Amino acid sequence: MTEFFALAGMVFFKVIVPILLTVGLGAAVQKFQPLDTNTLARIQVWALLPAFLFVRIAESTLSGSQLFAVAGTTLLVQGILGLGVYLYGVRRKVAPPTLSSVLLAATVFNAGNFGIPVAERAFGKAGGAVQACIVLAANLSVWGVGYALSAAIRGNADGTHGALKDALKSYVRLPMLWATLAALLVRATGFKLPEPVVYPLHGLADAIVPLAQMTLGAQLMKQTRLPRWRIVLPVSFLKLIALPAIAAVVVWALGLWPW
Repeated sequence: MTEFFALAGMVFFKVIVPILLTVGLGAAVQKFQPLDTNTLARIQVWALLPAFLFVRIAESTLSGSQLFAVAGTTLLVQGILGLGVYLYGVRRKVAPPTLSSVLLAATVFNAGNFGIPVAERAFGKAGGAVQACIVLAANLSVWGVGYALSAAIRGNADGTHGALKDALKSYVRLPMLWATLAALLVRATGFKLPEPVVYPLHGLADAIVPLAQMTLGAQLMKQTRLPRWRIVLPVSFLKLIALPAIAAVVVWALGLWPW
């Protein structure tokens, strides 16, 4: 037990504290020099995250089956929690808008702007490769659900038959999807990108860590207010306790631990 707490303390000091300091810097900048967090988020989604996914997946030493195992496990964990929350909400007759919000808030975890630096700080580039698969699966599932809900709302509101088609078009335009497909193609063919292309890709991939942390701090500072604890506490329990516990059981059951 003493060894466990010693290890936990070391991980917190060496991995979490540096990240929290950068997040705090982002919050301080937001307080005194307000940032456009929407623009920062777009830069991450449309430039930095695709570059990160491409570089980490294309250069990963993990096998294709291992990459898909990580992505599939992520979706399985989200699905188990989401199904449980949904069935509980239906049984308790929770209003659909509230249930939808709780579902998204509970199953969406901070795989990107907090998860990436934690993984890379703790496990290096190998951790980044695993985290890239987690980010891909988590984000694509969330975007897919979001677009589907948007299409359903539009269709119910104005009878637009093309709502689902428009949502599908928006989904397939997501750059992270194409960046991943390109990375898998490069892995499969062994194609070597020219140096003038490799250099900016690596620069963008490395830039996501500090920018994501500062963006998170700016967002937290911008949205600081007293929460509705009756909703926040149960969702926090689901996100911070239930989701990791389910992930641990699934990873152990599938034989992926400690890999």
